[in-house]
Amino acid sequence: MLALALCSLGGPSCSSDDGRGSATAPAPPPLPIVSAAEPPREEVPLERGEVVRKKAPLISGRTLDGRDNVAVYPGRGEVVLLHFWATWCIPCKKSMLRLDELQKANLGKVRVIGLSVDDDPSAFAEFLAELPVQFALAWDRNLETANRYAPKTMPATFVIDRTGTVRFELEGFKDGDEVALAKRVKALL
Repeated sequence: MLALALCSLGGPSCSSDDGRGSATAPAPPPLPIVSAAEPPREEVPLERGEVVRKKAPLISGRTLDGRDNVAVYPGRGEVVLLHFWATWCIPCKKSMLRLDELQKANLGKVRVIGLSVDDDPSAFAEFLAELPVQFALAWDRNLETANRYAPKTMPATFVIDRTGTVRFELEGFKDGDEVALAKRVKALL
């Protein structure tokens, strides 16, 4: 988690694109793979990403103006895409636009939540002025949710099924990932 905290401060190991479409940080240990209580479903083959099966932790943060607390308990009948982003993350701009399109195409079935790991909210307005996204945005001011999910890169997207199980994690973002995510989401609807 220290690596993520350093990344949220804009540390040099996190603020540049590594050529694979992600801003990298030293990798923490991989997420454990936990057996799901439900019968196995056919997995959608993807070129990148990690299949995960673990109960999704609480998603919490503050509104971007810092005034109100927000909390989401995954597993209430809709697929949730939890997207960790930062204002210093170049690939985050493209990923956020594509996730917005994915939510619009699946209204009422898919909920995208963008959670910023920035330490200072002063850059939100300028960053988001370029991104007319309609999905929910929040600020993980104390990195509480980031510590629960342990994203390895920025951006990082966790696909959570309707029962509240993390089914997939996508590290970074490159062209074509939106197609793979749409297939993954469709398989969960």
